[in-house]
Amino acid sequence: MEITYDDIASLGVFSEFQRLSQRLFGLTLAVVSPDMTKTRVFGPPSDMNPFCLLLNSTSEGARRCHQCDRQRLLSAVAGKVPLQYECHAGLSEFLIPVVVDQRVVAVLQCGQVLNHPPNPSGWSRTAKSLAGWKGDLNAARQRWFRTGIIGRRSSGP
Repeated sequence: MEITYDDIASLGVFSEFQRLSQRLFGLTLAVVSPDMTKTRVFGPPSDMNPFCLLLNSTSEGARRCHQCDRQRLLSAVAGKVPLQYECHAGLSEFLIPVVVDQRVVAVLQCGQVLNHPPNPSGWSRTAKSLAGWKGDLNAARQRWFRTGIIGRRSSGP
């Protein structure tokens, strides 16, 4: 029997994982098909990062987010390896390909957090990246400063 995206997306364990990751880290979990034609987001919209919801409320914001996600997802699928990246708005996202018999059948996507406490210089970089977005920059700033944080660990002994 061949395992498909739909098999992976329907696994009940992801609902529990979403609940725990949201409670502990503020992460949102989705399962995305390798070609990005299907996405299942676990948890209610209220679990989503409010900053990201605001960005995606405009067509330009949604376009930028989709373009950023697509580029990184295709890279994770091609390499068949997990990937942590900083999105166009300065938030960290994580992609984990689900590989079965050397074939990527789905990608776990989670994130929309900061790697460090929010600060004015970080917001300044993000605000510059939002040029032309046509959304409420003051509301975006307020939401960005309330974004969850997961610090990076240094590798090594």
